[in-house]
Amino acid sequence: MGPIKQYENDKFLVNIDIDQFSESPRDWDNIATIVEWHKRMDIGDKKVAAGVYDTEIDVLDAEVLDLEDVYYRPLYIYQHSGITVSTTPFSSMWDSGQVGWVYVEGAKARGLGFDEEKVYEIIESEVRVLDDYVTGNIYTCAVYEKEKCGECNHVHNVLYDSMSGLYGEQGIKDFIEEVRHKLGDEFTDEIISDL
Repeated sequence: MGPIKQYENDKFLVNIDIDQFSESPRDWDNIATIVEWHKRMDIGDKKVAAGVYDTEIDVLDAEVLDLEDVYYRPLYIYQHSGITVSTTPFSSMWDSGQVGWVYVEGAKARGLGFDEEKVYEIIESEVRVLDDYVTGNIYTCAVYEKEKCGECNHVHNVLYDSMSGLYGEQGIKDFIEEVRHKLGDEFTDEIISDL
């Protein structure tokens, strides 16, 4: 099976494929904590049994030291022949709903030197990466330089750089930009603009 996307010009070949060996971003050293109550899967850091608390806010209140000193967003899921997560509700009342909270306690945020705006950016970013994980938008990317054989004139693709664990299209673009920075003008805008 070949790559899911391929870009090339006369000097380079770029192959992009699905990363089949990705890890859950919730195993990383995250700033935010996700407490969730999904019945059939674990998508957060902490699990609470559904129905134990009277309201969703009671779950958050039980998890944090001070409900008045916490930054939080609800975690919603849409699940219908696939899964996607967000901090904003989905329009389907049958296949979606709130399954948790994403939060950062105020003391932790202040200790890291983050203001309110930065904390909410982090929460949104961590949920976007989690969404890339649950939707399968994690890629591996390989950049090959084309070299012409002096003996047979055949063009060989020689691996220049590769990386896996690229979450979302932004991960691919960041990696390609890093390669471009190393290669300079040889790595043309043509490949970058095709991504």
